[in-house]
Amino acid sequence: MICGFGCTGGMWGRTLYGLKPDMIACAKALSAGYMSIGAVMISEPIFDVLLKQTERIGVFSHRFTSTQ
Repeated sequence: MICGFGCTGGMWGRTLYGLKPDMIACAKALSAGYMSIGAVMISEPIFDVLLKQTERIGVFSHRFTSTQ
């Protein structure tokens, strides 16, 4: 499914289809294709689980995978 940045007439394709996803991945249009960048937007229930685990084991961290 085409998911974002106005490709379906709205900001996100989910609104066109009436979907309520737990996660939305987006990338290329964040930097207009000038650099490698991506993001994952998560729903509140997933955020709550991450927050709870952060309290238990420490801050959630990530790694960069781009080699530019």
